[in-house]
Amino acid sequence: MKYGYIRVSLCGSSQTEQEEQLLASGVVKSNIFYDHIDSCSTQTNEFTNLLEKLRAKDILVITTLDRIAQSTEQLTQLCEFLVKRGIFIDVLDFGSIDDSAQGNLILATLHKVVLLEKNEYRERSMVGKKRAKMLNENYHEGRPPAMITAKKRQAYMLLKQYTYQQVAEKTGFSVSTLKRIKNKIEKND
Repeated sequence: MKYGYIRVSLCGSSQTEQEEQLLASGVVKSNIFYDHIDSCSTQTNEFTNLLEKLRAKDILVITTLDRIAQSTEQLTQLCEFLVKRGIFIDVLDFGSIDDSAQGNLILATLHKVVLLEKNEYRERSMVGKKRAKMLNENYHEGRPPAMITAKKRQAYMLLKQYTYQQVAEKTGFSVSTLKRIKNKIEKND
């Protein structure tokens, strides 16, 4: 059975254009699911309903890959999930993603793109950190050093009479924050 999915966004083809393309590819109008949102996610109502309806040997027809995922990684995971369930994805402007050699090649390519994106992100982060260190000799990564305020000293004093949980309830600090405060005060004294 062929099912279609249309997600209308602010930029991109309209619902009418997408619907015409899906109907021309053989999808029956009653099997077309519509989402009218600006962001795409597998958590949308209609897309979730569609995923629950799809069975092995069904075909999901979409106009473009960006209709079903926000990122390449999300797209790769979704395509693998569907293909493993025996569901084929027919992307009208791209081709079919299925368990064929061509489909496996597309999935492998998507995996490489995800890896490339992660590596590029890491490299950009490293370059940014290196540049920040060059521009500011006091630059360091991680949590900035916390100041010991009067409120924190008061919480520390309460720890001598009460448990961490009791002090947390009285002061609003979490137990882990109270432990950090205690360690910092005792380390400096």
